[in-house]
Parts: sequence; structure tokens; C-alpha cells
Amino acid sequence: MVDSEATDEHRLELFKIACEYHQNLYRSAMAGHGCDRHLFALYVVSKYLDIKSPFLDK
Repeated sequence: MVDSEATDEHRLELFKIACEYHQNLYRSAMAGHGCDRHLFALYVVSKYLDIKSPFLDK
């Protein structure tokens, strides 16, 4: 979007592609896919904060 040589049509096409990708991601998340990312984030933060948890050890 910051390319001064890009046409408005090209920018619009890129925007539509980004919107479609975003919609696919949030639909997937709403269907329950991707919950492992949340669990992985909890695991990483627990290691960073040196928090022991039997739930996160396995």
C-alpha cells in the first residue's frame, strides 16, 4: 500500500486478497482450529516467568 508506483486497481486487488485471507483465518478460529496457538503461548510465557504447571509440562 505504500508503493507509490502501484495503481489503485492493484492496491484494491491486494486489499481483497488480504480480506479473504483474514476471513479464512477467523472462520477457522471460530471452528475451533488454532487453539494450539493459545496453548503454545501459555507454555512460552510460563517458561519465561519460570512458572511450574503440570498442565503445561505435558
